[in-house]
Amino acid sequence: MSYLGILNCKLQFLSNKGFYTFFMQKWLKKTVRFLIQCIFYPVEWIHSFADALALRLLRLFREPQYQRHGACQMTGQCCQAIALQIPKSSLKHSWIRTVFLLWHDLRYNFEWVGQDQDYLIYSCRYLQNNKCSIQKFKPKLCRDFPQVTWFGKSRLHKGCGYYYAKTGSTPFRKILEQKEDR
Repeated sequence: MSYLGILNCKLQFLSNKGFYTFFMQKWLKKTVRFLIQCIFYPVEWIHSFADALALRLLRLFREPQYQRHGACQMTGQCCQAIALQIPKSSLKHSWIRTVFLLWHDLRYNFEWVGQDQDYLIYSCRYLQNNKCSIQKFKPKLCRDFPQVTWFGKSRLHKGCGYYYAKTGSTPFRKILEQKEDR
């Protein structure tokens, strides 16, 4: 019997036991995720540096309407309902949506929950007991949440420790703290 025949017999044996399916679904997916993360982690840091530089240049000419204040309360709500906007034109083609879903699954380990208009809704598989299990290595997408936009403000989950105040105004919480100190 040739080498390929022996290999084929072993693959049939493994596929009959379900091990081959388990191996392909679990191990291969984790391996591909690890390789993608190894490749894109340095790229993400370079992008982060370029993004910070671009923001500093933009702020020379214009400030955003709102500024983010506060701190994370670690409720885990933002990790259970992650809404990422994709272009409406991309939703017309199901294969493009599938690419987005596959990318977010492999790169960020997000599980697709559903869709609301032009938003894809995910939950994070790294969330354990309302805490991030990869806190030191979480992606830029998570580190920057909630992101300050140049026009308007992002929507926040109830119980989130962050809040927005108009640029140039004193946040209400600081006014209360100042009155309490007097």
